[in-house]
Amino acid sequence: MQAVNYSYARNNLKLLISQACAQDEECIITSKNNQNVVLMPLNRYNEIKEDIRKSFQEIKDNDLFSIDETFDQVSVKYED
Repeated sequence: MQAVNYSYARNNLKLLISQACAQDEECIITSKNNQNVVLMPLNRYNEIKEDIRKSFQEIKDNDLFSIDETFDQVSVKYED
């Protein structure tokens, strides 16, 4: 994951989008007023969103794991 400032991102947006999609990784775009954002491939965003949706449903259904089981599952899925 890389971090770039707003000016660099503005001048190199096409390149940053291409890199994020090709490498399937996020890019942090920083600003002077601490309004920072993350640029990521849409498929990655959708995966995370779906994981969160499923997690909320599991909580509603009381289908829970121990903290160790949860950590193991998350570690495998989101390893760098």
